[in-house]
Amino acid sequence: MKRILSSNWFWIAIALIILLAYPLVQREQYLQHVMIMTMLAAVLSSSWNILGGYAGYTSLGHAAFFGLGGYLVALANNHYGWHPFISSWFLAILVMVVALLLGWISLRTHGSAFVVVTIAMGFFFRLVALNLGSITNGAR
Repeated sequence: MKRILSSNWFWIAIALIILLAYPLVQREQYLQHVMIMTMLAAVLSSSWNILGGYAGYTSLGHAAFFGLGGYLVALANNHYGWHPFISSWFLAILVMVVALLLGWISLRTHGSAFVVVTIAMGFFFRLVALNLGSITNGAR
């Protein structure tokens, strides 16, 4: 029993069961929002842990891809009426392709140059979102 409780897969399975059962048990919208935001922060921190912790790269533009995915889902919902749950799966693949292309470029650098390239990507996505007023409504 001690071996099962110390397994990471056991705790991942427990977390997934809680996540799937939580909307059925708790109907209060505020608590559901808090749970969703907590899980989004956990996903972002876990993905940064893979790049920063295991690979040893310091990425300052890591949240740009996370924001790009959320921004694309919001645009697809507002402009085309796509349901966010369904469109997020398709748009995640699009963001993955963008991340692979930009990662292929940025991983050719080392040290402080990698940090500069990744922060430049973050600033680039921010400038695109702010300055494409006809598509993204700019700073509004």
